[in-house]
Amino acid sequence: MAKSNWKLSGMKQMVASEIGVTLKPGDNGDLTARDAGRIGGSMVRKMIQYASDNMPEAQGQAQPFTRF
Repeated sequence: MAKSNWKLSGMKQMVASEIGVTLKPGDNGDLTARDAGRIGGSMVRKMIQYASDNMPEAQGQAQPFTRF
């Protein structure tokens, strides 16, 4: 498994436990669409928050704009 997939899988497990959804190893085909959406939505919110917290603009270190 690629390193990025491994990290996303760990994040998925963490988010699922935070919102009270039980995931089992391997196939989770019995997961409801609602629960899958809640997990995915929470993951996206966490990734956006992480990106905004770690962007140079958010830390007052604006990068100069360059044209290509």
